Amino acid sequence: MDEIIIDVRAPLVVRSSMDKKKKKASLPMLMVEEVFKWVPFQLPVTSFKKNKFRFQMPLLKVQAVLAWALITAFSLAVTWCFLSAIEFANVPIPCSPILQPQPLDLTPAQEVEVVSFWEGYQWFTVPQAATATVGLLLPRHRAGSRWTLAFVAIVSAAVAHYMQSRSVLVFIAADPEDISFIIMAGGCAVLFVGGDLLSILSLLIGGTE
Repeated sequence: MDEIIIDVRAPLVVRSSMDKKKKKASLPMLMVEEVFKWVPFQLPVTSFKKNKFRFQMPLLKVQAVLAWALITAFSLAVTWCFLSAIEFANVPIPCSPILQPQPLDLTPAQEVEVVSFWEGYQWFTVPQAATATVGLLLPRHRAGSRWTLAFVAIVSAAVAHYMQSRSVLVFIAADPEDISFIIMAGGCAVLFVGGDLLSILSLLIGGTE
């Protein structure tokens, strides 16, 4: 007779999750501190942090922009009144290379440039001072009107200071050896133009108050 072989599969052992947790709990777990105790030397552990440097441009408020426009216009008025008073009173000025410089030999083209730029500088100072004064007198709750007046004032100031800088450049080109005039007049021109650019950017970026 032929033998019949019956293949019987072994029963599957079903393990519960509790048995798995017990098996894991039975394994020894080493903490980080215990591992470092067995190390014969100390390992320097440093944390690398990204130092994010973010440049933030200082912005001026509308009140500061109006004050800057009024102060620069007032400085021109004070200078013009001071020189006019000296000329009217015929006050002698001490002989000094700074207070009484030697007359420059300007060409006819340079004289025309100086006169035109200086007159334009004076004329643009008028709307600058007027709009800055009105803007400072307006109450704070009229933020839109104050911003508009500040923008008109600072644009007028920028054009006026540009013309002033051009006239200063003409004088420097006529006498490049006068170091004191280059430092004083050139420094003031750079200061005025820089303040105007900062004020314009502050109004465009910062908006109304």
